[in-house]
Amino acid sequence: MITKTDFLKYNQHPCWLWLSKNQPDLLPPVDENLAQMFEDGNELEAFAAQRFENVAFGELSVVPGSVAMQCVFAWGNLLIREPDGAIHLVEIKSSTRVKPEHLLDLAFQKRVIEESEQVISRISVMHVNNSYVRSGEIDPHQLLTMTDVTAEVYALSENIETQMRAAESTSQSVEMPDPSPRYCHKDFKKDWLRIARNLTKLPEGCVYEMPYLSLEAA
Repeated sequence: MITKTDFLKYNQHPCWLWLSKNQPDLLPPVDENLAQMFEDGNELEAFAAQRFENVAFGELSVVPGSVAMQCVFAWGNLLIREPDGAIHLVEIKSSTRVKPEHLLDLAFQKRVIEESEQVISRISVMHVNNSYVRSGEIDPHQLLTMTDVTAEVYALSENIETQMRAAESTSQSVEMPDPSPRYCHKDFKKDWLRIARNLTKLPEGCVYEMPYLSLEAA
């Protein structure tokens, strides 16, 4: 079974997932900027928790049997129990808007939650409100805002199981997938080029570094 992190790596580049499972020494260490992003994300989750009462931290498995539990943190997300027993799934992000990768992330989580026979009522991204002006103590209700993405996530969900199987197959493959940047998601091209140079002979100033180039056309 693949994890959410595995699935997102696969969608950034199939080879990224394969390396993380089979040859992690070929991947660069987490840089300081990324480490800071993780730390900022943890702080943001703490502010998000202040918006709700009876928040518990745990794994997804605590949700089905926790009748009295109204809000659970799992995987850095909020699973909020609605009055009718259904779940409001909320992804917490430090960005100021919803991004495509957030929707894919949520589509994966929706599939996993539904496998545990839970009903999802709605899906949202909680992100930073860029119009918030701090005055005194930080107000978590003003700092963060929620955007409903239920329809967008459901649209992605139609093919999610096929993608999950492909990701699992890739992670278990004996052979490394083609590391060419042409198979990289456009939003992660710069990060993948750093890795690809350790795997292939990509010259400095190669065609993949052109900022507006379609990777499929390269």
